[in-house]
Amino acid sequence: MPLPREITVPLAHYRDISTYVPQAGDFIYWAGWFSSWIGVVQNYDSKHEMLEIIFAGLPMLLVSMDTSEYMKNTRSIPLSKLRNTYKGVWAVIHHEPGAIVWYV
Repeated sequence: MPLPREITVPLAHYRDISTYVPQAGDFIYWAGWFSSWIGVVQNYDSKHEMLEIIFAGLPMLLVSMDTSEYMKNTRSIPLSKLRNTYKGVWAVIHHEPGAIVWYV
C-alpha cells in the first residue's frame, strides 16, 4: 500500500521554550557539544524560579535509579537558564490535558 502524499497530523505539538512553565514530572533534555543528559523535574520552586532536576546520561539509568541516588544526581537549575539559552540546548516534554507538548 502506498504512503499518503500529505501528512495531515503534526509530528509534534511544540512551543517556544521561553514560555515554558515547569511541572513535576516534565522530561528534560540537555545537549552539549560532546555529551547529552536527560532528566525529570523533581520539584519547582515558583517563588525563586528554581528547578530541581534528577539527571542521568541514559533513559535506562534514569528510570532504574534507586531512590537513595536521587539527591546525588539532582541539580538545581534556574528557570531563566532554560528559557534564555541558545535554541537547541534544552528541550522539555510537558504533559498537558489532551496533548504532549515539546518546548524547544
